[in-house]
Amino acid sequence: MAKGAIHRVWADYDVTYGGRRGIMIHASMAVTERRRAQSEQVLVIYWFYYTDGKPVPGVSSEFTDSGGNACAYESVDTPYPSTGYDDFSVFVPYEALSHQGSGSFSAYANAALFEGDTVIAWAPRVLSFTLTMQDVHEHEKGGQTGPQRTTRTTTTTTSPDTGGSRGFGGQSPAQRYRRMFGIPPGASPAQIKQILDREYQKYRARVNSPDLSARQEADRMIVEIGKARQALLPH
Repeated sequence: MAKGAIHRVWADYDVTYGGRRGIMIHASMAVTERRRAQSEQVLVIYWFYYTDGKPVPGVSSEFTDSGGNACAYESVDTPYPSTGYDDFSVFVPYEALSHQGSGSFSAYANAALFEGDTVIAWAPRVLSFTLTMQDVHEHEKGGQTGPQRTTRTTTTTTSPDTGGSRGFGGQSPAQRYRRMFGIPPGASPAQIKQILDREYQKYRARVNSPDLSARQEADRMIVEIGKARQALLPH
């Protein structure tokens, strides 16, 4: 099994990415002792919580786990036995963190690195922030004023980063999901749907598992299956 380390997390606010405004979360991290033939995917995942410890409810299917809570994640390319990132970025739009009402709310994020369904690094409360949701809603309606917020970035210290800085892989989302779910080239939409339905049923059966890592893996994969449908099937 690989080892992971999340060294530091910070964020940029009022970022426009893919036509949406939100938070770009950056991390300095590393994945080491990764076997060349390892097939399990590596992911970095952020979960969001109010300061009282309750999870922020998800309002966007793209940024919601199967439990209905807000999360953001990205696949981590690990082309070497030891791969380090000085700045690995994950974007979460403001609307994915919206809540009822127009007042402000404070939240924090926990971070984890997964290899398959195994947690290889865990970092609690890596990022704290406050959003004024009235400003978020005004911006969604076309207002010019960005959301007000206060920020506090905390640093996590783990094992030293032993790899060099690496870039992302060049796969498109469609290529990534075909490879992830074993979808053969030339598969028809009906065949793709059948494969994804089968995968969904497999992981849906695990969301209430007594094993925490199995539940987390099921949540993550259900989100992946939803994204695969968007990337591979006609709308």
